[in-house]
Amino acid sequence: MKKGWIIALCVLLVLGAGAGCGYYRLHGAAVEAEQTQQALYEQYQAMLQNAEQTTLTVTENGQTTGTYTLSQLGLLEPTQQAITAGFTADERMDPAVFAQKSMTDKLQWRSQAHTQPGPVRVDTVRYTDEAVVSDLEAVSRHPAQDAYMTFADEKFCVVDEVPGNELQLEPVRAALREAASGLTVDAGGAQNVSFELTSVPDCYAAPEITAENTSFDFDELLREKVKELSYTIDLNLEGQCEQEKIVTLKDGELSELLSVDKDGSVKVDENKLDALLAGWKAIADVSNTPFILDTYVDGPKPMEFLKVDYQLDTDALSQELQEALQKLESKEIRAQLLLYKNGEPYAPLTDVYVEVDIDNQKLTVYKSGEVVISTDVVTGNLNGFQTITGLYYAYNKDTDQWMQGEDYLVFSKYWIGIEGAYGLHDASWRTHFGKDFYVNGGSHGCVNIPVDAMPEIFDTVEVGDAIILFGKNKWFEPDPETTRILQS
Repeated sequence: MKKGWIIALCVLLVLGAGAGCGYYRLHGAAVEAEQTQQALYEQYQAMLQNAEQTTLTVTENGQTTGTYTLSQLGLLEPTQQAITAGFTADERMDPAVFAQKSMTDKLQWRSQAHTQPGPVRVDTVRYTDEAVVSDLEAVSRHPAQDAYMTFADEKFCVVDEVPGNELQLEPVRAALREAASGLTVDAGGAQNVSFELTSVPDCYAAPEITAENTSFDFDELLREKVKELSYTIDLNLEGQCEQEKIVTLKDGELSELLSVDKDGSVKVDENKLDALLAGWKAIADVSNTPFILDTYVDGPKPMEFLKVDYQLDTDALSQELQEALQKLESKEIRAQLLLYKNGEPYAPLTDVYVEVDIDNQKLTVYKSGEVVISTDVVTGNLNGFQTITGLYYAYNKDTDQWMQGEDYLVFSKYWIGIEGAYGLHDASWRTHFGKDFYVNGGSHGCVNIPVDAMPEIFDTVEVGDAIILFGKNKWFEPDPETTRILQS
């Protein structure tokens, strides 16, 4: 009997131990279920959070235009819904709530298949690119420039097209949508995907006319340029304005003169230009005509006492005209006329010369074409002592001399001889110069010069320098104002 009890007790102990081991195993399985659920929940939450932080960065030529979240792209809410749909209700359950479930429920849940979280592609059902496009359009842009023909440095050439950066929105938007649709969300971390605008073919509006797709006609461009050109050549002598000596070159004649080489250079037909110049020379040349002097007071005036020949300087005119033609620049040209006498080149004026204008009672000294000094003077009295006119050359210079005549004896500090007893000299005894003082109170034929002007004249003019004297030099009624001054 006692032995039976012992056997029964051992059986009970064995059964109890087995039951304990079974409970322990069930409890462990329930804990594993909680851990698995918590891991899935954390993955779910991480994916939701990563969806909020996932961005698309748009760059243009490496410069960031903007960084956009899924929310700004209209992708966040449908993507979160897609993430949520990938987890069961229990997997999305707060772990603390799941822990309150019965062991049976946990064990049953554990026995089921569970989500294997992977990347979730964003849902583009509500995609919008308005924020991106707005920022792209806010960038300063310039249109593409077409290739074109131009003329520079005496040559036609093609200026190549220049790319611009004006957007072609259609291909850009399509590429943006494709980039956005490739975004994915997982539990590992937030994505930041870059999109380079210039990687999109035809992202910018291209030039319509290029050096490759267009054939350029230089001859046509020359014809168009010629229509705008006009050349006026004045063949008159200085001071003349005869209309028949003013010739023009326009469209018709220019088209005959000009052509374009294969390299775009403008060519002038020299033979045809020479023929034009020969015709103009026949118009411009003039023989046995008064020498034209560009006077200080009145400008160009004919010197009747000096007869010369003028001939058109065809070489200078040809060169000037060719330069203007090759540049395709309209121009007004004053032709140069060369001076001749007895068939030989003639230069009546020396580098330094003196101009005595009797009409205006003005003496002017020039050197290298520039005025050295100009001063009022008094010339010969018109009552028989007129100053000589003509072209002379200083024959001597002297200082500190007495000049004596029948009715005068005067001293001059500086003297420059013109011809015989006629000369230029200072006149310290005079207080008035210029106007018409010479009419009644003039010299005995010499040119009287103010004392303060004479030293510079004397130092500038050398023996052999030209002295040209001109004017009416005949009696006329004195100016009343000047007469009053004389009387005073």
